[in-house]
Amino acid sequence: MGNLKTEKNEKGDGYKVYITPETSEIRATIRWKDKNGNEKTFTSKPLKIIRRIYFIFHVGGDFEAAAKTRKREIEAYDKQWSYVFIYKYDDLWEIKDFVDKAIKKVKENSWLQTTEVCFFSHAGTDGPVGNTRTSKYNLADETGREAWDKKQMSLDGWKQINFNFDPNNSIAVFYGCKGVTFAENFIDIQNVQYTAANGGGSADSESYKDFDSNWFTFLNEDIYYVSPTAENGEIAPMEIIKRGREKWNRSIENEKIVTNITLDRKGNIIGKGKEGTVMIKKSDIKYYK
Repeated sequence: MGNLKTEKNEKGDGYKVYITPETSEIRATIRWKDKNGNEKTFTSKPLKIIRRIYFIFHVGGDFEAAAKTRKREIEAYDKQWSYVFIYKYDDLWEIKDFVDKAIKKVKENSWLQTTEVCFFSHAGTDGPVGNTRTSKYNLADETGREAWDKKQMSLDGWKQINFNFDPNNSIAVFYGCKGVTFAENFIDIQNVQYTAANGGGSADSESYKDFDSNWFTFLNEDIYYVSPTAENGEIAPMEIIKRGREKWNRSIENEKIVTNITLDRKGNIIGKGKEGTVMIKKSDIKYYK
């Protein structure tokens, strides 16, 4: 059941009834009295609302502060119609169980799909890194490089996770050093429209407009993972990859967005940059030549 709210109309002789839904289908009901005092009722056709899911994963420390910053951003503009799940993982394989349970929790809503998945963690030779040895689909079991790859997960493992992506409006973002190779691989094994990652190294900053190294995190302080360059504290833009072209030819033009990338309901790309909130309109999205 949703929350019921009633309002008198301008004449004071009838009511409009609204339902704030817990599902993705709502109806508007209007009741009024005609000139003879007879009560009339009109119920609209059902309106479908696509509620969105966000998953935010992190490994603790300053990564946690950046993850919580992202959560606050989402809830500031998309709280009413969304579910935002945030999870600190140690073992990468834990993520599958968490995602399965989260999707099950909201599965009664048949229109529910995932818009954004993001990871705040160190990155290794093939994607995000956990705090402990990955218990299943361990990358080191494939490569033999125990010291380097034991806290990562193989692509076969990533394939096992059903994030329930909206195939036409979704993005997976990896806030860690040099994650572009993994972003290219991830878009091939998941039904996601975009991926994004830092092309070079990344670090935590108290600003997304200029690099301001974070030495001590205060409670609820906004922290951002960005890729600083060697020139005057400038921050490099993130690389954004779109499904639909051959590998390594899918990067789209992005000169301004440096962190916290997402999609709005119209399919526009939104993120943070030197100029504040930056948008790449859906109609302007194009590949690098």
